[in-house]
Amino acid sequence: MFPFRNLFHDTRRQRRRAVPPSTFSSVQLALAYLLERTQGGTLIQIGACNGAAGDPVSHFVRRGVIQAILVEPVTSNFEKLQQTYAGVPGVSLVQAAIAHHDGVATMYRVRAAGRWADDPWVSQVSSFDKKHLLRHGVRSEEIEEVTVPAISLPSLLARFGIEKLDVLQIDVEGFDAEVVKMALALPTPPDVINFERIHLTALGIRELFASLEQSGYTWTHDFFDTLALPKRFTQQWQA
Repeated sequence: MFPFRNLFHDTRRQRRRAVPPSTFSSVQLALAYLLERTQGGTLIQIGACNGAAGDPVSHFVRRGVIQAILVEPVTSNFEKLQQTYAGVPGVSLVQAAIAHHDGVATMYRVRAAGRWADDPWVSQVSSFDKKHLLRHGVRSEEIEEVTVPAISLPSLLARFGIEKLDVLQIDVEGFDAEVVKMALALPTPPDVINFERIHLTALGIRELFASLEQSGYTWTHDFFDTLALPKRFTQQWQA
């Protein structure tokens, strides 16, 4: 039997290596349903990394059947993201971090040197919070501070003239709840919100899911993420 109790004492990196990969995810099912019933649509991915590592929406974006805006602040990741989606129609790339303000922001990332020199995991854990990296077993001297462009979610939508966002995919290493709150405050919140839940505090989870409930969403969880959908959206499945 798999020793699930051990997961509570492991870092997220260790858990990802220990848990067998699933054959599909909730957000992939939601995307398949959405694309089956509608023509096109708009997807924004916050924290796109390199477009490959642990990415639940990359397969759909690469098909070129949905307008996709992919946001990634770290230069080394962004350059790989450009390579991943080179020539894919309907894809726009933005080098920035989603924040509460427009301008610049400070982030922390793992130095790709020493014991991390050849480990692809380090590209996935850049965060606004230095403690987030320390909790993953990264030593303080292995962390570097970087300044990145910053843009708010409303400003990002305005830049591309988007009034209705269909899918919001979020993986921002501990800042996920803040981005979800920005999405809920939009004049028309997204039909699909998929975000990483595992780094949220107990208090943060209670507050966030209370906000989702008040905004008319229902949700489902997998091991790391939460898929939130408006109740009116899920009621269509039962019609």
